[in-house]
Amino acid sequence: MVRCLKIPALFSFILSLSALYSIGLAAELKVGYIRPQYIFSKYPPYQEAQKQVDAYQKQELDKLQKNSQDYQNKVKEADQNAILMTEEIKKTKAEELRKIRESLDADYQELYKTGGKLETKQKELLTPVIDKINAAITRLGKNDGYDYILDAEGPVLYANQKYDLSDTVLKELEKEIPKK
Repeated sequence: MVRCLKIPALFSFILSLSALYSIGLAAELKVGYIRPQYIFSKYPPYQEAQKQVDAYQKQELDKLQKNSQDYQNKVKEADQNAILMTEEIKKTKAEELRKIRESLDADYQELYKTGGKLETKQKELLTPVIDKINAAITRLGKNDGYDYILDAEGPVLYANQKYDLSDTVLKELEKEIPKK
């Protein structure tokens, strides 16, 4: 539910509503919308999961920065001692530095690539929360008789605020949070 509609799907939806309205059936449709970022900002389980993702990212980035600084120090040391090294030692040192650089690049890619460590951690922590939000939206839609609940942060061209269901979704989600 929190996913965005694509422009062609929205266009088809609008055309369908227009066609239904013109034959008098649209009066029976009940449509609402939600603002996902607003819900995320007000829903404590999402905020906690996001904090954990941010902490994980910072921890991993700190490791990368430390390793990068160590590499820079080794390069500087090799440059300073180059005059004292034989060609064989220079080649060995250059090869060692090349391997360290490749390892750093691989670590960075492993963290940030699609399907990498950061994306995996995000999915692990945020997917269960988003699933709860989607379940609350589905319950709201079924219980209150909505035909469509749209994502207002997607390609919705206009939405009257009286149809904003974000606070209602938050109330539905609050029912699941244990009281302290």
